[in-house]
Amino acid sequence: VMRNFAGGHRTYIYIDELHRYFDAERNPYAAARLARFFSELRHFGAIITGITQLPKSVVESPDGATMLSNSRFIVMAELDSRNVEVVSELYDLNEDMRRTLAAPDVGQYVIRTSKAPMSVRLLYPGKEEADRNLMYDLFNTSPDYDKGKEGEDA
Repeated sequence: VMRNFAGGHRTYIYIDELHRYFDAERNPYAAARLARFFSELRHFGAIITGITQLPKSVVESPDGATMLSNSRFIVMAELDSRNVEVVSELYDLNEDMRRTLAAPDVGQYVIRTSKAPMSVRLLYPGKEEADRNLMYDLFNTSPDYDKGKEGEDA
């Protein structure tokens, strides 16, 4: 990170399963270290992306809650009811956004920027082959989804 910063470059860091760093029983020091990491490396041109399906675990940690509260860009997809409640409270989501997180249409997300959260439809697959969104095809996490027939053999 420091070498890239000195050379005028940004460093992109991706951390999957972010919630594991906030498990105090497994490693009581991980949360504080990761929170410091997020805080300090941003000042040196690092773009840090944390990925988790369990934001509740992150929010329950004081370090994690602070980190998420200070994040400028959050994309939220389908979550279970416990996690919907936690992020709804943290980001002051309205009922429409809560419903989006509980049962989204294909390609529908809630995005929070530094200004406010909003419910959006991105990466919509399109009903006809000619209408397909290339971004959806690139980022699709449901490989069985084909022309609106999720789960069926193609």
